[in-house]
Amino acid sequence: MGKMKCTVLIPTYNRPNQLKRLLSYYHQYGNGLPVLIADSSSEVNKKLNRETVASFQSTSFLYFDKYDPSTNFYQKMLDVLQQVSTEYCVICADDDFVTPSGIQEAVAFLDINPDFTIAHGHYLGFQLEIGLGGKPKFYWFQWYRYKSITHLEPKDRLSYFLSNPSVSSTTYAVWHTNFKKMVFAEVIRSTSDYWFAESLHDLLVFIYGKMKYLDVLYS
Repeated sequence: MGKMKCTVLIPTYNRPNQLKRLLSYYHQYGNGLPVLIADSSSEVNKKLNRETVASFQSTSFLYFDKYDPSTNFYQKMLDVLQQVSTEYCVICADDDFVTPSGIQEAVAFLDINPDFTIAHGHYLGFQLEIGLGGKPKFYWFQWYRYKSITHLEPKDRLSYFLSNPSVSSTTYAVWHTNFKKMVFAEVIRSTSDYWFAESLHDLLVFIYGKMKYLDVLYS
């Protein structure tokens, strides 16, 4: 990926097996991509997670376990964002994968399009089911069906976003790090209600800029 311009932030909570799987993925395919883990699990699961992180012996993995299980998601992520030194950041849920190639495409786009606040691409799900007679069935599906939001005026971007329920959460896109910090700080300052916080987080994206949906496998 050349010079690393994006950091992956992994919030984790009592899913040590999923975290181990995700870190194995970045250890194998991330090519030194900086990864910060923000852990608010129980002490039992924190112990397992510490052992997992240590087992990779990777200088690109940083683990933060000071968070109580009751810690607010936005507060936890704003705190760990203070450790990010790259121009861009992306949050990856511990049971997902954001692809290094997708991150690279998003960063390349944002580098030359400063009027866009975020960029991301196709989110795919993969499912294995056991059918009749024990026969396995493997299939994939698309989680979200985004479109880029490129209206010039903030009110038009907001109107489009609010009138199109298929445009889902912006949480897992690639963001400018300083912009992400500002949005999280504003969310924390404005509300303690989780559902309103999620909505405000999305709305601020479109008040300040445009969203690019890239034709790439992203997550």
